[in-house]
Amino acid sequence: MKFITGPWQGALVVKIKCAELQNQQTSEQLKPTKTPDLPYSMVGCDLFDFELEKYVLLVDYYSKYIDLVEISQETTTAVVVALKRVFSGHGIPSILRSDNGPQFTSRKIKQFCESYGIQHETSSPYFHSANGKAERAI
Repeated sequence: MKFITGPWQGALVVKIKCAELQNQQTSEQLKPTKTPDLPYSMVGCDLFDFELEKYVLLVDYYSKYIDLVEISQETTTAVVVALKRVFSGHGIPSILRSDNGPQFTSRKIKQFCESYGIQHETSSPYFHSANGKAERAI
């Protein structure tokens, strides 16, 4: 370890120690999601922008089929309308997986899921790959 003198030497030593220790924590092994037995029983959902347009993306965990719905605003109301539109064609899933975006953590989305009997699962706020199917589809 190199020693440097000056009023900031303590900060430099702490920084070097942090750099030495940061890679010692092992990452937890990924747990794969079991493929559901029926089409459209488990659906992943996410929002994204493409060429200045906003979209809701839904992906079926059984068939990997992707639905896209263009929305004018990234609001919970717009997301619920998009979900209803897609569910009217495919049926209501048992499980809806999404990230922790504000559109998916609001009271309105919780009430929507409860009223349709959907179990809503959210991924970790800083671990987007937990909602892997939707993230990969984007």
